[in-house]
Amino acid sequence: MRHPQEIARTIDHALLHPALPANDLEAGLDLAREFEVATVCVKPCDVSAAVRGLEGCRTRVCSVVAFPHGNGCTETKVAEAIRAIEQGAAEVDYVINIAAAVAGDFESIRREMCAMRELELSRKVVVKVIFENAYLDDMTRTRLCKIAKTTAISFVKTSTGFASGFDTQHATGANLSDVELMVRECTPICQVKASGGIRTLEKLERFLDAGATRIGTSSTREIMTQVRRRVSG
Repeated sequence: MRHPQEIARTIDHALLHPALPANDLEAGLDLAREFEVATVCVKPCDVSAAVRGLEGCRTRVCSVVAFPHGNGCTETKVAEAIRAIEQGAAEVDYVINIAAAVAGDFESIRREMCAMRELELSRKVVVKVIFENAYLDDMTRTRLCKIAKTTAISFVKTSTGFASGFDTQHATGANLSDVELMVRECTPICQVKASGGIRTLEKLERFLDAGATRIGTSSTREIMTQVRRRVSG
């Protein structure tokens, strides 16, 4: 049985709703401090406020880049990441060019991932590359994993949680078979983050058991409440 703190340290608490009001951001930061989760994952416009709100806390700030559609050019993604880092973000989750992946343009995906990996090394941050599996088939996911492994980027991530997907299996975000594929193809060079639709302790632990080491969720309080009940009862 995993200890509550062990669970908490796998969580990237997502504060990414496009209409998230300032008071909900503050409440989310308070929640992150309470449970000492790994990171809070925020929009670029909220990085400075998150850094201030988490001062003195173990929880780090993660900014998303080109989120959720991945349509920015590589130079824009790098610039957006640099700005977030300079404002205090310690981790960056960026979305690949999904259309390029679907079209099989893996060379442009590789160049972009190399640029983000160089940024990761030069700025001493953690970068996670979001595949958005909802739009990809297994062959494409496998090719992306091989590119990630070659670049040695820190994390590969399943999804943004905002994609509708091409079928019902993948429409809700993280999928166990996808995580298993990513773990098989990427580890131990890259770690795996499962994100999207993870709202219960049971589901979170299913992904951890499959080999994911980080979980993206906005249901942190519900999950941690379930953890505490299990420990106390």
